[in-house]
Amino acid sequence: KYLSPEISAVSADDEGITMENFAALPMMSDMPSAAGAATAMALPALYKVRRQAYRAASMANLHGLAMACMAYEIEHMRQPPGLAVLIDQGYISASALRSPHNDSPPPTVEDGQLIGESDYVYVKPASDDLAESGLILLYERPGHYRGEGTVVAFADGHVEFLSMDEFERALADTEAANAEVLADE
Repeated sequence: KYLSPEISAVSADDEGITMENFAALPMMSDMPSAAGAATAMALPALYKVRRQAYRAASMANLHGLAMACMAYEIEHMRQPPGLAVLIDQGYISASALRSPHNDSPPPTVEDGQLIGESDYVYVKPASDDLAESGLILLYERPGHYRGEGTVVAFADGHVEFLSMDEFERALADTEAANAEVLADE
């Protein structure tokens, strides 16, 4: 019934798909099994779905952070000075600062300062008048999407995935608008 013991393994990562077959007798594992081939065909689709799920989770995290910033602004009549105050005052939990791409523990807050790195960057608006301007409020640190782009929350609360070119332009526009407000003060 069986010619020899054989094992097949299929794996996928950012570099692509790897299929390996090992048999007790030479030349018996040249042809991957049907199950291995089927798995190899399904893995890219599963990997893509997983990336899309992570992106959606990051978008939800950033939307929650943007809403927390807006709630803070309504209550305190000014923008939050940083993300640590949102944790200290109970607007968010520390885990909200961790991307689904990152398995490490979230940062903590000691004496009003974040200890550890957040996966999301807060771009504090120089003026409350910038909230409706379409400028960046928060973004996910680039690098999780193989150079395709990053997830961004705008000052009006909407969240988008931007290509790296779009992100760099939007960030430059945000920095220029903040610099202009500060120069006028």
